[in-house]
Amino acid sequence: MAIEGGDALQGNIQNINKFHDYGVRLITLLHKNDNEIGFNQESYNDGPLSPFGTRVVEKMIEMGMIIDVAHSKSKTLKSISEVCKLPLLDSHTGIFPEGELNNFPNRARTWEEMEMIAKTGGLICTMPISYTLENYAKTTLTSWVKEIVLMKERLGIEHVGLGTDSSGFPQSVHGWDSVASFPNLLNELLKFDLSKDDIIAFTGGNFLRIMKNYFL
Repeated sequence: MAIEGGDALQGNIQNINKFHDYGVRLITLLHKNDNEIGFNQESYNDGPLSPFGTRVVEKMIEMGMIIDVAHSKSKTLKSISEVCKLPLLDSHTGIFPEGELNNFPNRARTWEEMEMIAKTGGLICTMPISYTLENYAKTTLTSWVKEIVLMKERLGIEHVGLGTDSSGFPQSVHGWDSVASFPNLLNELLKFDLSKDDIIAFTGGNFLRIMKNYFL
């Protein structure tokens, strides 16, 4: 099981033990609000992990619980990458293209942020959210797969994964309605320069590697 938002810890480090006993093995440290751990991507504020946040990361590593940095603001993300000695996971995000105006809080990752995660040996999972910027459009399965290919070229396929979050945003790319659309994505991936091994890595193999780092 997983928890989206370390808010559920209520500032009490012992709650990690309780959730672990329930079967939780992954916690997304931030969600829609800033919390006792750090700052979320949609906040106008940013900063490093709090002392409590540092203890949370260290405790999760000790307990064998995957650290998910999805929704973590840039400085909080950097701080997490410095404290955590295991591969980080961003379970659902997308690219914020270079050259576009980034003057409001949003959920997309810059290349600098994605490279920060990749340097830990981590995994950035791209989701099928549809959006259009000044010079960039991600509205179809084809444009989503082009994003995946670009991430492979710049980060390496070992750092790219599938992160659906299908009911978590207002509009999906055309051709993706739910996880039942997975065959459509596979068919589109096969049209591009992705090998069978690339597709296996993207659709689950890379996540299994992350799991082994925490669970073994």
